[in-house]
Amino acid sequence: AGSMTASQRFDIVQFIDGPTGDYVSEIIPERFNLRYRAGDWRVMGGDFYRQLGRGIALAIRKVDELGLDVGLRGGEISWSGDTADVSLFSGITNSVNIDSVNQKYIADPQDIIAGASTEVSVSDGVRLGAYGLYMQPKEALADEVDRVGTGGATVELQFMDSDLVLYMEGVGQHRETAGITDVGYAAYLSMDLVIADWTVLIEGLFMEATRVCRAALANDPCRESFLRALLENLVNLGRPDWAEAHYATWCRSLDEEYGFQPTHETVQVYQRLIGDRAIENR
Repeated sequence: AGSMTASQRFDIVQFIDGPTGDYVSEIIPERFNLRYRAGDWRVMGGDFYRQLGRGIALAIRKVDELGLDVGLRGGEISWSGDTADVSLFSGITNSVNIDSVNQKYIADPQDIIAGASTEVSVSDGVRLGAYGLYMQPKEALADEVDRVGTGGATVELQFMDSDLVLYMEGVGQHRETAGITDVGYAAYLSMDLVIADWTVLIEGLFMEATRVCRAALANDPCRESFLRALLENLVNLGRPDWAEAHYATWCRSLDEEYGFQPTHETVQVYQRLIGDRAIENR
């Protein structure tokens, strides 16, 4: 016989004389989840978080209370054996509709995500993994969809006699955005070593994305998802000054050419990445 669990969360927000229409009083059911487990099998439906590898390809997970809580609303079926795990999942992105920082209403992005992953222990201290992912994000301004296919492989080596763990992950991605088709690659390497009472962690990350984002923005400047990805990549490259300058230029061009202002989601990303730095430099 199997076991079943269920959970439901409600977010209740009441605004009195909200300054703009963005402040909406709501009673919103959030984070419903139903799980059924029978032996090595587990079936789950509702809202859940999902990460592939170390998060290069997909990291929909709750980090803390200061960011926008985004999960998947869909289903997952998984099997866990003694030496292997297999998982199939699909759904749409579902954000908590009230931003806990700005207290504004955030519409669900309704991005489509489907994927599969597996991990196998081939011997003591050696674990191999692979995953595939399909994403179809929808851009609010352009009313179009992108199509993104991603595949990755992982290797984890644990040396029992030296308390050393090596992890390697490689990812390839095929993206079709606003008429542009491109292929990008990423790699991640980490070394975790325990020495007496000390832990040493060394990480390295390579992501080939900035060029793709610039080309896509040049082709369709209204696609804010490109801008957000470009800002994050520039900051990750250690050039927040470039990200700040690019954002200012893009906002000016968007207003002059189309009469548009950035959406709240884009402003929020900019404030998270650059906001504190911009204030300090004034």
